[in-house]
Amino acid sequence: MTHTITTCRIALAEWAKLRTLPSTWRTAVITVAMAIGFGVAVAYSQMSQWHVSGTITVLPPGTLSVSSGKVSPGCRKGMGRLLIGIR
Repeated sequence: MTHTITTCRIALAEWAKLRTLPSTWRTAVITVAMAIGFGVAVAYSQMSQWHVSGTITVLPPGTLSVSSGKVSPGCRKGMGRLLIGIR
């Protein structure tokens, strides 16, 4: 008896494998827990560094305030390219 390989049969076989392998579920739970934990840790570390002074500082256009000073125009261009994937 031969069976034809179809997309539906492949999808059903993969779904059965995912449902029955305990390591798949363990890995998924660990991955989600680590992602949530990392997000909470980063959010907490950022919140602990906020200083509420009651005033708002407005920066001039084209500047980005960082802890070490201001970002140069060349660096901004490089960051923009990095964000949109241009080499």
